[in-house]
Amino acid sequence: MPVSKEILQQILKEYEDRRAAEKLARENRQKEVYERLPEVKTIDDEIESFSLSAMGAYLKCGKDPHKALSRLRQRMDELKERREALLLGAGYPTDYMETRYACPLCKDTGYVQYEKCRCLKQELINRAYHQSGLERILERENMACFDLSLFEDRPVPSETLTPRQNMQQILKRVQGFLGSFSENPGQNLLFSGPTGTGKTFLCNCVAKELLDQGYTVLYVTAYDLCALLEKERFQDRARSPRLSFTSETVESCDLLILDDLGTEFRNTLSVTELFHCVNQRLLARRSTLISTNLTFADLGAAYGDRFSSRIFGSYTFCRFIGPDLRRKKRLREEGAL
Repeated sequence: MPVSKEILQQILKEYEDRRAAEKLARENRQKEVYERLPEVKTIDDEIESFSLSAMGAYLKCGKDPHKALSRLRQRMDELKERREALLLGAGYPTDYMETRYACPLCKDTGYVQYEKCRCLKQELINRAYHQSGLERILERENMACFDLSLFEDRPVPSETLTPRQNMQQILKRVQGFLGSFSENPGQNLLFSGPTGTGKTFLCNCVAKELLDQGYTVLYVTAYDLCALLEKERFQDRARSPRLSFTSETVESCDLLILDDLGTEFRNTLSVTELFHCVNQRLLARRSTLISTNLTFADLGAAYGDRFSSRIFGSYTFCRFIGPDLRRKKRLREEGAL
């Protein structure tokens, strides 16, 4: 689900408009204060000229420049204290005339030291979600809507736990993953189980929780990821710029959710690209959640020992069991259950 260059330019134009609007708002706040408290303007003018005063004092002070600079610093502190007292006394916060950035990291430019800021990366992902319809899905598939009663509370063949007991254990692991996400970077989850056992729903729950906390989350199917990475690999870079996000965003987002692993068209290139993606994120200690209908043994057969070894050693395994919940939910909605 790539975002076009046109949308990237549109987002950057919105950043520019945001900065312009805040510049005007700041000037209006400043004008308001100066009209009401002329002494604050006098103080600001003196503070603004401080650097020139300090340089002049340094050059003229003769044998003891540090003493002169110390007096200037003391004067600066006095001015700032007086300014804060005036603002507070008039009912203003001390930072009332400062620029207010929606993102202090990039100061609403979208970039930090020539790299995309996390706010811009997430905005690109949000636009892609909007295009794909996932935004609407997350409104109804989240932890608040998770219905544990859908899971059977009676044993199924060859299992020691009921589907409900099993899901309770999985939820504990997921909650631990979410609760320690910031303190313990690089955690990974593998959801494995038959179709309709709740894997994709729980992936959406994880995505919503972390998006709401301000993390960058990229949700993509294995099929789409392989298509995007192969397109990037083979495009003519001399004539065609990079997609707004492909390998760069895949490698740098806080959480990559790779859904439906095993449904993509597999060949040597796609397997190599998937291994590279998983391995790079492990090396960078960035979290990944993989959802698949394949068993662990199937993963080794489909992607090779090198891939399955990375998964086995670095992912928390969550095995989903039970009947197809989609059918049960549909029957419940129709009143058949």
